[in-house]
Amino acid sequence: MNIEDRLRELRNSKQLNQEGFAALAGVSKTTQNNYETGKRKPTFDYLESLAAAGLDVAYLLTGRRDPKLLTEDQRRLVDMFSGLNEERQRALMATATDLYIKESKDSPRAGQRMRVRPENTVNERFQPTSETVHESRAKYGNKTDSDQD
Repeated sequence: MNIEDRLRELRNSKQLNQEGFAALAGVSKTTQNNYETGKRKPTFDYLESLAAAGLDVAYLLTGRRDPKLLTEDQRRLVDMFSGLNEERQRALMATATDLYIKESKDSPRAGQRMRVRPENTVNERFQPTSETVHESRAKYGNKTDSDQD
């Protein structure tokens, strides 16, 4: 994924069209389109505006998310997870993996899979592949409904 793709992803995560996102960043719709199509590279002022709006500019530039930009619910979840003993952490991971697999099967984007590893940070949304599902099951010992047969 390149900077143009990540920029579109950030814009879509805010549920904004190009015009709305451009206004947030203080540029014209044409400039926003040029950034998203790769015709121009984002300027420092543009990136500074995105950062001021609370967007993860580090992710935009590098593809790596800034863990300090977790939502309040995500921070609470990480804190609760950290407070559990190892056995309960494994149980929670197994449950979360099952829920995510079921959710992704029902998702309209279910066919759009990205390869990821289970050790990704909490705030990275991922689409499991059969390989990552197998890795999670092996690591956390969970089974899905289809495994119960």
